[in-house]
Amino acid sequence: YVAVILDVIVANDRRGRGLGDQLVTALLHLPAVASVHSVELVCQPEMIPFYERHGFGADVGGSTLMRRTADSALRG
Repeated sequence: YVAVILDVIVANDRRGRGLGDQLVTALLHLPAVASVHSVELVCQPEMIPFYERHGFGADVGGSTLMRRTADSALRG
């Protein structure tokens, strides 16, 4: 099985207090998540170091994020 994390968002006025680290750690230790073979996520480039601290890596082969949306704000 594969688990997917779509968003971990901490409000601007709450950042820098370790809340994101606590959320990701708690999520990864949930029995339903801890038992999967792969946990995948989508993040902005500036968040890569944050997720690398939790064991994630950007080397995922040739995977590409694709989207189909009617929301013009989410296009290109």
